[in-house]
Parts: sequence; structure tokens; C-alpha cells
Amino acid sequence: MDFNSRIDEAIRINIYGTMKMFDLAKQAKHFESFLHVSTAYVNSDKLGLIEEKVYDIGIDPEEYIESLMKMSKEEV
Repeated sequence: MDFNSRIDEAIRINIYGTMKMFDLAKQAKHFESFLHVSTAYVNSDKLGLIEEKVYDIGIDPEEYIESLMKMSKEEV
């Protein structure tokens, strides 16, 4: 993964790809667990101590992703 790729490409790979794998795992008859490990960069706008917690981003992430995915390549 290129950390400088367009956001829509990153969403397709990192979010939708993981969701598809999870959907596939749910179909397995004897599947007991699903583990996803990510190396994503997060909270890059923060300075100083960055705690291991979920920070409020001020917008609904699902709505934001949906609006990004509706944009043309030029708009993104």
C-alpha cells in the first residue's frame, strides 16, 4: 500500500477489502474468530502525547466515506 495514494483507493483497499474478508469469514461453517491487524497512520493532526483512544473527528465517518466514494477522481 502506498501511503500517498488517493483516499478513495485507500478506502477500497483498507476498508472495503477488510469488510469483504469479514463477510466471507461469516459464511464459513466452523469459523471461530476474525483478526484484523492494521498499520494505519492515525491522528496525524495531533501534537504531543497521542493516547491510544478513539478521538472525535467531528463528522460521521460512514457519511464521510460515502460522500468521498460518490466523487469523481478529479473531485477527490
